[in-house]
Amino acid sequence: MIIYTVNTNQYDIMSDKHFFHKNVKYVCFYSGEINKVGKWEYIKINRNRNSLVQSRQYKINYFKFFPNEKTVYIDGNRLMKKNFVDKCIQIFDKSDFAVLKHPLRKSFLDELIDWYLISVIKQKDFKKIIKLFEEYNYNYNTHLCPHLYCIWRRDNTLNRKFSKQWWKNYNIFKLRDQLLFSLTLQQNLYTPLIIKKDNFTNKLNHFKTYQKNKKKVKNIFKIVTNVRNLTPKNLSFSLDTLKWRKIESK
Repeated sequence: MIIYTVNTNQYDIMSDKHFFHKNVKYVCFYSGEINKVGKWEYIKINRNRNSLVQSRQYKINYFKFFPNEKTVYIDGNRLMKKNFVDKCIQIFDKSDFAVLKHPLRKSFLDELIDWYLISVIKQKDFKKIIKLFEEYNYNYNTHLCPHLYCIWRRDNTLNRKFSKQWWKNYNIFKLRDQLLFSLTLQQNLYTPLIIKKDNFTNKLNHFKTYQKNKKKVKNIFKIVTNVRNLTPKNLSFSLDTLKWRKIESK
């Protein structure tokens, strides 16, 4: 089993608080200069003009770097606890593909509004995103909101096919990867094992991170209504989406 992370353009500060298991290989792909701590094998990659897309390339296309392996991707701002490896072994005993379910976001619209809250997209972008999902006759009622800071994959034909399609979808917008992951699930009729609770990592703040634009919060419910008007299908929205970003609804 290989546990790996990606740290492009100094997005995270590497922590020395991880618990490392002696029988597991740990790999960190990085660009630029970072603080090298812990038992990672640090592999330097050429800096790309778009460090976000570069990081997703390694996150999504696991099989290009670790063929015929069981891999666990973990975000750089997650600390592995003592039971992390045992949990990974248990997951692989049950499934070749697993992801975490987001604890608060529940719907497609929750995810889309979250992108807006953290300034990943603007209001004008809602239409083209909805259009893409409508082209695939997306079933919003079965939408999964994954929490993709951890991904468990055993290299096999199905997982390679999924990752290739996910990468293709991701490159349509080249933004965050959650919505396109969910689209890929429906395109492939593929269902991962869903992990509902994380008791095996702790969270740190990213060294660099998205900043929410507070001006947008004042008219958020009007914006939700406008997005709903872009499709005849029902789009549910949860106030927990605002809680996740520590925004008070008004």
